[in-house]
Amino acid sequence: MSQPDLDSIKDLLPNEHLLNFHAGTPTLPEWLGDSLKIILGAGDFNQHGISNVEKFNMFDVFFCMPFDVAGSLRENVDYLLKAYDKKKVICFLDIQKPEQVESFCTLFKNRFTLVDGYGGHTPHLPMECIQKILKVGGTAVNLYEGGPGFFHTQLSSILNKKVNEITKSDAEIMLGKLILPPSMNNTSKQTIYRSFNKRLDKYIREKLQTNPSITMDWSIVPQELEGKEKFPLLAKALAVLYLYDPLPTGLKGTFQSSVRIWDTTRTYHELVVTKVQEGGKKKKRKTRKTRKSKK
Repeated sequence: MSQPDLDSIKDLLPNEHLLNFHAGTPTLPEWLGDSLKIILGAGDFNQHGISNVEKFNMFDVFFCMPFDVAGSLRENVDYLLKAYDKKKVICFLDIQKPEQVESFCTLFKNRFTLVDGYGGHTPHLPMECIQKILKVGGTAVNLYEGGPGFFHTQLSSILNKKVNEITKSDAEIMLGKLILPPSMNNTSKQTIYRSFNKRLDKYIREKLQTNPSITMDWSIVPQELEGKEKFPLLAKALAVLYLYDPLPTGLKGTFQSSVRIWDTTRTYHELVVTKVQEGGKKKKRKTRKTRKSKK
């Protein structure tokens, strides 16, 4: 199991800018606001000569194990302490340890307007935690991990099932990349894509009827789009309808196009979740008791 690498900054701990969940539940500094943006999987690395904290300076909270590569952690911490004194924090915790995740979610309840992650292998918080840490009106993106490649025979087997027989394990497969035989010619490949696309479209429309917590923005799948380009949109859309069936109370999701605030040059097609109300059980409405008539 991976261990946090805090050796390079141990002379700085404890520090109100460094929230170390490995050592227990920290205390939030009083100066930290309650309309925050967080980026998961950042705060300890250096990409192309730029530290995470500098690259993602539009975020208030960074979330990482952390790891340290040739002094990268110390570089991030030093930059944050110098440039963002009493403005930003880095959270150190292990996404694989439920007690740390629970502590984090409780500590940051109703504080985030945006939850994002960097890269395809970013840590992903449980959806129940997303519901807890978002403010009403806040959004979350980059919510799930892409899967490994899968063969067309696997997808055929899944789509031969009835809509209510598809499982979350099936859905996880559809998050991957379809692998077709290298020997297959382009015409045959396009025929397979069109066949799958037609079936996926049908399944999505049926599943939307039973999972009202998620909607589909069909404008991202224009009629002229077909074949190989259309397939991953439909496969991922169907996958999230099963993975999050339903979303926790208070959350609404849409499979749509989106851009990152840290990279507006690229468009993603993904599930975007918004907190529309506080979660929890709805209170039962009180009804007047009818008076018993006198005999």
